[in-house]
Amino acid sequence: MDEVSKRLEAAVWLEGVAPELPKETCERFTEAVVSYYELPAIDGRQRGPIESLKEDYLAFAAILQIMQNEDPLEAISLHPRVAQAELTAWIRGSAALAATDTDLA
Repeated sequence: MDEVSKRLEAAVWLEGVAPELPKETCERFTEAVVSYYELPAIDGRQRGPIESLKEDYLAFAAILQIMQNEDPLEAISLHPRVAQAELTAWIRGSAALAATDTDLA
């Protein structure tokens, strides 16, 4: 996926879930999404497009939650069925955000 497509994907997703965010927050989110897409695939898994999109959107949610100082891991712990997928997304989302923002603790 080229960088324009990555930025468009970030903008479309963010507009759908948080259209009221300030421009600076949107830009920071978009940079984290671009970094997320540059992360290597996990375990060399072959995933279909639906599985990839689900993982991407979970990572986007994690990026946004981290940026807003929310704890996505607490919410994940309440639903053990999906905990692994969301934890993986959180880790990749954190890595993407850390790649663009050294403030991440």
